[in-house]
Amino acid sequence: MKDKKKEEDYEELLGMSLEGIDTEEEIEIPEKPKKGNKKLLFLLMGGAVLLVAVVVGIVSMIAPKPVTHVATTNLTRGNIETHLDTSGTVNSTKTKTYFSPVNAPVNSATLKVGDTVTAGQELITFDTSNLEQDNEKAQLTNQASSLGNQDTINKANEATSKAANAKAAIASLQSNIKDWQSYIADLNTAIADRTRELSSVAAQNNAALQTEQNTMTKLQNELELLAVQVEQNPEDTQLAAQYQQKVTQVNAQSDVVTNLTNQISNINTDPSTDETIVSYNNEIASAQNTISELQTQLSEAQSDKAAGENAALSDTALAQMDANSNLQELESSSVEELLLKGRAGIASDFAGVISKADGAINGALVTQGMELVTVSSTEDVAVDITIAKNDYDKVKEGQTAKVTIGDKEYDASVTSIGKIATTNEKGAAVLNATVTITNPDADIFLGVEAKVVIDLGGVQDVLLAPTEIINTSTDGDFVYVIDNGAVAKRLVETGISDSTNIEITSGLKESDVVIPNLPDTLSEGMAVQAMTQEEKDAKDAYNEQINSMMEQVG
Repeated sequence: MKDKKKEEDYEELLGMSLEGIDTEEEIEIPEKPKKGNKKLLFLLMGGAVLLVAVVVGIVSMIAPKPVTHVATTNLTRGNIETHLDTSGTVNSTKTKTYFSPVNAPVNSATLKVGDTVTAGQELITFDTSNLEQDNEKAQLTNQASSLGNQDTINKANEATSKAANAKAAIASLQSNIKDWQSYIADLNTAIADRTRELSSVAAQNNAALQTEQNTMTKLQNELELLAVQVEQNPEDTQLAAQYQQKVTQVNAQSDVVTNLTNQISNINTDPSTDETIVSYNNEIASAQNTISELQTQLSEAQSDKAAGENAALSDTALAQMDANSNLQELESSSVEELLLKGRAGIASDFAGVISKADGAINGALVTQGMELVTVSSTEDVAVDITIAKNDYDKVKEGQTAKVTIGDKEYDASVTSIGKIATTNEKGAAVLNATVTITNPDADIFLGVEAKVVIDLGGVQDVLLAPTEIINTSTDGDFVYVIDNGAVAKRLVETGISDSTNIEITSGLKESDVVIPNLPDTLSEGMAVQAMTQEEKDAKDAYNEQINSMMEQVG
């Protein structure tokens, strides 16, 4: 072959080099045979076909088995946002029913159910020409009732205040009494300690005196013995000298005993007359008097507390008094007040739609408290939806949403999710939820169906794969990849997904080459070569052309 490009194409097709095979000779087919050479043309064409067949046969025998090419896809990194598409009914979350403030005929009530109203718009006017009431008597009755209630409340408040003060005083008095009792206990302990101290001093003094007295007795006995000896031996001067020395000792010891006795007599060890103990006892008596006074005050405070608690008004009593007061006030409303209310009529507090108007009939005589008209707000609007069991764990309060009513889209958020499942018309368990519109306008219709798209959140900059490549087995989710030139199975863990991609949390990395659709002829461990889907489609088309040519040759 003279065309290098064609040679390279054949080498790619056959999966081998054509080096050593004579491809230089090309078979040329004449453009148009001349007359009289048809036989030669047929011979040439037959030779050409035979040559092609031989070449193809040789190449088929010597060419190595080609590697299987499979289409692959690459993983990417990106973001996934998930949504829940559903629908529900548009309802108002705020309604107000207006009641008649007077006994009077309805003068004007032109609105009907479904009409829209604006904030401050007049709904009903009254004919006040025949409005009458015994106002003076009602006012006096109301005044008397009010004064009586106020007097009761004042007395109850006074008693309650007194009880509160007494309660605080009780705690203080009890604490003071306890402190004084503790003080008396400390004084008794001090008296006992002082008594033991005096007793110890007396014992020590008595022991010392006894010792000196024993010494005196011993010396006297020795003196008496010497006196007998001197009497028996009057000429013994030495003995006489010993006698005189002993007399001196006896006299000196006698002075010691006398002085010690005098000292002991001057030390008061009697607890009943000890100045310290007497002082302690006086303090105890004073403290006991103080405790007695505090206990009297405590008893009075406890009495005041009990009396105040008994005099206090219960919540039920206060509510009853309040209800009676309101009733009296209603009954005592003056003609002027009722006229003002009647002339003011009834106006809507907010923009909305008339949802009920049974009592608003022109000329009808209405009474105070009679239900006349109900307005449903279009400023506080929500869509009531149901959540299927598969979406329980996805929808959370606070999630943002988009609501489409007709051809307009509104911002919204999930404001409540029911905690008790109900059964829908198909028998499936669902949860009721409310999606509140945050930017309502006058174009909203109540009671119609609305489309709701709830933003369930998403992930940022994660590994993504096409959802269709994920396979499932008893071992878990898996995909097929090319690992070292062969088919390999990889277990993967996945996260959230949208209609196109799924998050890969583990099992793959961004550089992995994934086989989206593994042919039935391939299995794990078989050698493959990656190519893009476009390359594989082109290769398959080229192979079909070659096969078609070989079939024609054959």
